[in-house]
Amino acid sequence: MRKFFALAVIATALTVGSVAKATVFIDVTLQSPGSQLFDITVSVTDATRVGGIALLANPNVTALTLNAANTGIDPLLSGMMIDVLGDGTTNAIGIKNTAAGVAIAFGPAPVLIGTLTIVNTTCNTPFPSCANPDIRPGDELYGYTASRDDATASPIIDTVVREHTAFPEPASVVLLGLALAFKLVQYVVGRALASAPSRRSSRTPRDPRCAAPAAPRRGPTRSRARAPAR
Repeated sequence: MRKFFALAVIATALTVGSVAKATVFIDVTLQSPGSQLFDITVSVTDATRVGGIALLANPNVTALTLNAANTGIDPLLSGMMIDVLGDGTTNAIGIKNTAAGVAIAFGPAPVLIGTLTIVNTTCNTPFPSCANPDIRPGDELYGYTASRDDATASPIIDTVVREHTAFPEPASVVLLGLALAFKLVQYVVGRALASAPSRRSSRTPRDPRCAAPAAPRRGPTRSRARAPAR
C-alpha cells in the first residue's frame, strides 16, 4: 500500500511539473452552453514563436474554420483531414504558417487560431455540457503538437493541450450569488454598527456639586380658627 501511494505521489508530481514548465498552451474551449463550436487558442509563456500546431480528434469533430484575421496562418496548408487512419476513429487538424519567420501565435495572451464544429454530441438542457471531443496532441501522427516558426519547424517539446467543455450549473450560480449577497449585507450592517455613536458614551456626566438644592420638606399645614370679633 505504501509503495502504491509513493508511486501515485511521484506520478502526480511529474504531471504537475510538466504543466508548470509548459511553454505552449493549446486550449480548445466550448463557446457557450449548448453550442457545437469550440475555439482553438494558443498562448505562450516565454519568447517562443509558434509556427504551427497539430491536433487529433474523434469523429465528432467534423469541420474547422480558420481565423481569417490571423494573417500568419496559411489557409492552403492548413485544415482538417477526416478519418486520417481509415478506421473511423480519428480526424486530424494541422495549422501551418505562411513562411519561415512568421508566427501564428506568440506571447501570453490567447491567440485565436480557428473554430471547430462538433456534431453528434450528447447534451442536456438547459445549460448542457457537451460530450468530450477528445482533442489530443498530434505527436503520434505529425511528430509534434506545436512547432517553431523557424525554417525547420522544430518541435516545441513543452506543449500542453487543454479542453474546456464544462459550465457552472444554474443552481450553483444562484447559490453563489446568494452567498455573496449575504456577505455584502453582513459587511454593510457591520460598518453601520461600528460607525454609529453610542448613546451612553455620548452623554456628559453631571457633576453632583452642580445639582440644584433640594426643596425643603414641609409638614402638614394646620388651619387656625379666627377669634370672633368683639
